[in-house]
This record gives sequence, structure tokens and C-alpha cells, in this order.
Amino acid sequence: MAEYSAAEDEFAIHRRTTTAGVPDSVRFAGRRRSAEVVNLSADEGAMLFFTVDGSVPAVDGPTSYLVVPGGVLEVADTRRANDTIVRVVSDGAAMYSVTAAPLR
Repeated sequence: MAEYSAAEDEFAIHRRTTTAGVPDSVRFAGRRRSAEVVNLSADEGAMLFFTVDGSVPAVDGPTSYLVVPGGVLEVADTRRANDTIVRVVSDGAAMYSVTAAPLR
């Protein structure tokens, strides 16, 4: 699993690539209002699945959000945790970016 971190004054991790079936973890320090995942892949089979509650996503999982190639999805972080943890997985290599809006 690849792990990335963003400090409290940072709001994005850009252009990372998944390894098939291996979840990546992106931790944003401090509470965030929401997280947005962008699937930068051109390959129409490069589907991304993610969670914003720190749980492990699964390909085609019933509790994972789906982002199709070229797609964007923003999800509110409704937990009352100190950090926002976005986990991303795919069934093939997929490039993505994650942003997280600070809670102000």
C-alpha cells in the first residue's frame, strides 16, 4: 500500500498511480469538509473505488464510491475525526488526484 500525507495547510495530492488491487492511503491532517477524487486515466477500464472514512475500499465494493475514467466525485467527510483518510483502489493501474477542502 502506498501512503501519502498532506499537512494541515495543504489540500491536494496529485498524479498518483494505483497498483491493481492494492489500496493507496491519503491522509489529510486536520478535519476536512469533503474529499474529491479525480480519475485521470484515459483507459475506460481504469475504474477507481474509494472511501473517505479510513476503511479499506474494494473493487466493486458495496461501501466504496466509484469514479469512472475522466470522472470526478466529491464526498462529504461526516466523521468527527481529526484527520481525513481517503483510500483508493482499482482493478488495474489508474492515475488519480485527491483534494480535501478544509473545514472552516
